Amino acid sequence: MRKRILPLIATTAAALAATIATATPAHAGTNGDASTIAGSGFTYNAGSVFFAHDGEIFYVEDNHADGAGVIAYWWIGNTYQGEMYNGLGGDTSKPFNKSVTDGLKVRFQICVTDNGDVKTSTCSPIASAIA
Repeated sequence: MRKRILPLIATTAAALAATIATATPAHAGTNGDASTIAGSGFTYNAGSVFFAHDGEIFYVEDNHADGAGVIAYWWIGNTYQGEMYNGLGGDTSKPFNKSVTDGLKVRFQICVTDNGDVKTSTCSPIASAIA
């Protein structure tokens, strides 16, 4: 009986070790944010964008009641995906739920826009996060 149990234990231990060795590690996404810079008469942080990797949601935020809106541009890697506009007024946040494959790099930028005129001098540096 003892001779049959030892091979069974060894086989079970080997199978468990193989399962642990080949398991895929958990994905570690990252959040990210960016804020407008001062320019064209608008203050620093007149607008901001926050990317929440859990759910792939962008929050485009108009932080000042200055009569202008904010616009965010976004990319997956180097491929441009589009824009997200918040013209709801100062102190508002507008969510944009996007589908991005886990593990991909998302890049984004935020600018002030006034009556359809994007104030490029206010655009943030391009920020990034991992979906």
